[in-house]
Amino acid sequence: MDVDGELAGENALLAGGSGEQQAPAVGYSPAAGEWLVLWEEQAADNWNLRLRRVGADGALLAAATVLSATADQRAVALSEAEDGLPHLVAWQDDRNGNWDLYAAQFAPLLAGFTATPPYGLPPLEVQFGDASTPAGAADAWCWAFGDGGGSSVQEPTHTYTATGLNCNQKRNHTRMVFVLYYLAVREPA
Repeated sequence: MDVDGELAGENALLAGGSGEQQAPAVGYSPAAGEWLVLWEEQAADNWNLRLRRVGADGALLAAATVLSATADQRAVALSEAEDGLPHLVAWQDDRNGNWDLYAAQFAPLLAGFTATPPYGLPPLEVQFGDASTPAGAADAWCWAFGDGGGSSVQEPTHTYTATGLNCNQKRNHTRMVFVLYYLAVREPA
């Protein structure tokens, strides 16, 4: 909202369709720079919990996903995430025939990588490593090596043949979050 109490920016449809959508809960993750929105959705005869990530700029990130819909799930609650810590999601669940309470942590994916060695003489072979957190959560990779080369493997090796400062990017395919890293390829002495 702006200082006059008016909504700022455009409205964004998080989810729609034939089922009811209700009871949203919202939390912000400073480490990821994004919002997490959870809500109840009636689909056929069940109530499920759905989740959608929203960028700090209001852009919708990836599609809305259903959280573990084994039975009716209602009354979602979401904690604010401290910098670097996961959200805590809590809900009622009827999977045992009773309305029990369940909770789980949700950690947004944060892109990160290593490069070894970070500088040297050409031809410089560099081994890149995936340091995204939580470990194992990324399912696709998009590397830009700064010299026109790129890769989609998790931990590629790349050889730099020219001198210069190379800006490298690694981003998770679905989030388009990237990390910049600079490598120096030096002139021989």
